[in-house]
Amino acid sequence: MNTKIYQEKIPVRVDWLDFKKTLKLSTLFRLFQDVALRHLESISFGDEIIRGEGLHWVVSRYHLEIDHMPKYGDTLIIKTYPEPLLAYFFPRQFFVANDEGEILIKAGSLWALVDEKKRTMVMPNSSLLKDYGITTGEEIHYPLPYKTKEGKNKSVIKASYSSCDLNSHLNNCSYIDILEDMIPIDYLASHSPKTVDIHYKKEILLGQEIPLSYEENDNLYTFHSDNFSLGIQFQKD
Repeated sequence: MNTKIYQEKIPVRVDWLDFKKTLKLSTLFRLFQDVALRHLESISFGDEIIRGEGLHWVVSRYHLEIDHMPKYGDTLIIKTYPEPLLAYFFPRQFFVANDEGEILIKAGSLWALVDEKKRTMVMPNSSLLKDYGITTGEEIHYPLPYKTKEGKNKSVIKASYSSCDLNSHLNNCSYIDILEDMIPIDYLASHSPKTVDIHYKKEILLGQEIPLSYEENDNLYTFHSDNFSLGIQFQKD
């Protein structure tokens, strides 16, 4: 058994769904986060061990390609594995299928280890880094990050108590909830995400309020700030 490839079978829960009875985008990100951390724990490179060294995991980028979002009644099979190291980054692939084996979503991500005190990326001294990642030929490529520009709509993103995690910053999944709330409900009712690209540039600490701008053009919603950029390409249902 290849321990570098990890898989979980997860039934879709009712509280994970939106008003269209499809999986919320933010819940998908939470599933990626949880499955990745459980995989790392299974190979003795998990959060508890890393925190013992004064470090924690953060995600820097995601690129998602979505055939269609999971729906009520689905059972998901989520497969993940790490790719070879890329400088200070730990690339990781995700594949989401239904219980019939149909691939619904593919995602690539870049993770990093951060010093809890200095808040800077580090490379740990660990024998686990030897031959850390693999390639299978299934990988999706990482496009260049969106060079977002100032949008015509202005707002703020706040790192409130309920949106932050144990690292005292806005959790990567919370960005999606906050930003999707800025999209009109009528639009979300008639459109579904096809690709998602998010680049987390600088953490938003608990209590901080950061200005942002956003706009929609040809069904592409882009969100821009000094701390992150996000693009969601929608398709009409």
